[in-house]
Amino acid sequence: GGSNLIGFLQAGTGAVATTVQAKLRESVSVMDFGAVGDGLTDDTAAINAAIAAAPAGGGLIQLGAAHLISSTIDVNKPVRITGLSRENTTASRLFKKSTMTTAAIKITTSNVTLDNFALTGQVGNTGPGIWVFQQYAVLQNLTLNSIGGNGIVVGDPVGSVNTNIFGFYNISVIGSTFNGFYLDSFTTNAGGGTFVNCFSFGNLADGFRFDRSQLNTLIGCVAENNTAYGLSYGDGARDIWWFAGDSEGNGFGDFNKNANALRCNALSSSINDCITARIYNSAAQSIPNAVSTALTFNSTYFDTDAMHDPAGASSRLTATTKGKYVVTANIGLEANAVGFRNVGIKLNNATFVAMQSWVGFTGDSNMVSPTATISMNVGDYVEIYVYQNSGGALNTVVFNQATPVFSAIRQN
Repeated sequence: GGSNLIGFLQAGTGAVATTVQAKLRESVSVMDFGAVGDGLTDDTAAINAAIAAAPAGGGLIQLGAAHLISSTIDVNKPVRITGLSRENTTASRLFKKSTMTTAAIKITTSNVTLDNFALTGQVGNTGPGIWVFQQYAVLQNLTLNSIGGNGIVVGDPVGSVNTNIFGFYNISVIGSTFNGFYLDSFTTNAGGGTFVNCFSFGNLADGFRFDRSQLNTLIGCVAENNTAYGLSYGDGARDIWWFAGDSEGNGFGDFNKNANALRCNALSSSINDCITARIYNSAAQSIPNAVSTALTFNSTYFDTDAMHDPAGASSRLTATTKGKYVVTANIGLEANAVGFRNVGIKLNNATFVAMQSWVGFTGDSNMVSPTATISMNVGDYVEIYVYQNSGGALNTVVFNQATPVFSAIRQN
């Protein structure tokens, strides 16, 4: 419990210190440092306290179900911060408070790992979601929604260190007010990075933008419906390669290369020529209390391979071509503080391949974006299932092209 661990820290004996260090090396929950984990209480101090208590050599810090943060989480030790989740899920959620003007999370030391949680900006927040200032960062199985600036930034604006050698895996950035992913070396390096199965959707500038950065590789990444370009190589970018990805439906175009960008290309990509479908429902759907319910979708933005039948199998995206698909959804439920919610992607009405879970809360609507990369044979299908136990029915939220949306894109 929190009081026991805090007591250990205050006691100050050698034996107790050893016990605390051993516990932190294994795993410590932010709940041990006073976090409430309800998504409504400000847990910033508790999260920062857990980081401060970690050994200099690092440790594993476990998040709770939901945390409100009101100022920047400064990750200044080589820790791993992880959510309550399994592979391909994001069961823990961080909420960036509406009054925040700085980055939600700032990585200021090497060898940091963030994984298995969602970060959602409340209406009115400004500033980046996650800002990587140092090298050897690993970000994986993350979803960022409604960030009031760039979703993820790589580069040191002071220019004091190189921000090199990083890995981003299975990350979705949706609805940021600027770029989804933004790399800028400023006066140093921001390179040697690998992006795998990253998804940038509906951001108000570019999906992926590289300025003065170098030696980055993107594999199986998708940029869709961003206001500016899907993939943009700016002045000073060099040796950046995009493999087996897709970019489509972006406002200014799907691919942009500045004349001064050197050796930057999109190879083996499906830009403007891929198997994909994106569907939505133009009306709210009522989700009964305590009943796992498949969402239906009555309309189609695009469907290049007859994957959706709105009249017959309106809940399904069905593979008509065998391959590996990136499947994602953006689903909102009306605000309610009672009970919990699950939104999952289900394959062939048998297996959940991705799921996001969270406790109910008031204020902004509850919006999540489960994503999975799966193999599908001809005839296999995926659906979105929603469960809630608020005590009464809850409606899905309908908002422009953001929710409810369901899409699949074939990678190969």
